[in-house]
Amino acid sequence: RVGTSDLLDPAAYRYWTGEGWSDDPFAAAPVLRAPVAELSVQFNRHFGQWFAVHLDEHRAAIVLRTAPELTGPWTDGEVLVSGSEYPALYGGFQHPWAADRPAVYFTMSQWGPYNVDFFRADLE
Repeated sequence: RVGTSDLLDPAAYRYWTGEGWSDDPFAAAPVLRAPVAELSVQFNRHFGQWFAVHLDEHRAAIVLRTAPELTGPWTDGEVLVSGSEYPALYGGFQHPWAADRPAVYFTMSQWGPYNVDFFRADLE
């Protein structure tokens, strides 16, 4: 974590250790279990939960994980979009519209033919 005014100052960064925050980057602990690619995280005020949407290459899917705190614990994730329906998918970047609604809005891309789609997954 780092303040917006210190974004360009590497010495200002603090790293989650699994128990607290440290200025030692080598003390950093994973927050989400792998595999995680194309990660997008935001707080959903409707549910009072953090949402992480990302590509899970092992499942060939865009998944949604949730957590009460940014540092976890994170769920294993629910499939939002399957690669069997959308081959060669990637992305899963959340749109700010999702922050106050019982849904997650996100973009997802496909390699071939290259295209970007906008999705809404209703969660209630």
